[in-house]
Amino acid sequence: MREANFSKARCYRTVFSGANLRGARFEGAELSSNRFDGADLRDVDFREGRLRLETVSAGMPLRS
Repeated sequence: MREANFSKARCYRTVFSGANLRGARFEGAELSSNRFDGADLRDVDFREGRLRLETVSAGMPLRS
């Protein structure tokens, strides 16, 4: 899933745990009740995305 494009996607209860999402794009995406435990989120683009608080899992390093 490296460099995957989820722009403008609606992700609800999606499990990304352990996934390699490095460089993925979530621009303008709506994220709610998702799991990212252990996922590689380096260089992930969340610009203009809507992340609900429950989306952020423990130990998730967020950088934009």
